[in-house]
Amino acid sequence: MQKGDPSMWSNRTCASSLAPTCRGIEFFVSAYNYCGQPDCTVYLFQEFDPDTAQCVPSLALKIAIMLIVLAFSVIEIFQSLRYRSVVKRLFSRPVAES
Repeated sequence: MQKGDPSMWSNRTCASSLAPTCRGIEFFVSAYNYCGQPDCTVYLFQEFDPDTAQCVPSLALKIAIMLIVLAFSVIEIFQSLRYRSVVKRLFSRPVAES
């Protein structure tokens, strides 16, 4: 190749030599020579984490799961206490004699 040869400056040569390394689930956009971020909003309760370049569960999902677990735990405790009181009342009744 000579100094003024246009094939020396082709897009393919430039793009391949300067192509960025995409991280996580980023994707390479060759037309613009950059790494595109995934659209995490298409997934329910997901958000993009720039540190890892991944779609991660959002804070809202974590809070919702904790509230559901808490609600079921409270319901379970109250049902257990109610069951104990019903059983105690049943066994404290005098047996009817025939």
